[in-house]
Amino acid sequence: WVHHTPTNTLHLRLSSGALTLINEENMSAFGPHFIHICNNVRPSDPLVLGPLPDLDTIVNHDRPITTAEIGYHLAKANKYKAPGPNVVTPAAIGGLDGLNYII
Repeated sequence: WVHHTPTNTLHLRLSSGALTLINEENMSAFGPHFIHICNNVRPSDPLVLGPLPDLDTIVNHDRPITTAEIGYHLAKANKYKAPGPNVVTPAAIGGLDGLNYII
């Protein structure tokens, strides 16, 4: 019992005003909420948003990945994430920084 942490049960309010007690009731409350959020039909004024800027087109999609790009992304990787299918942790890959390695 030393390591036991009590679970927090999420209680949402149903349209009737009652609080949910089980997962099925939670989902019945979440469903209409997400439908409302994902299908927002409020009108927006394009003058308020302003024109969207044109973005540059990337034309180098078919070129090989450079060692510098690999090093850059390895350095940015979160070292506390779970390992991938090869079971190598991001912290171990991050330890390769500055070393010669083959990918």
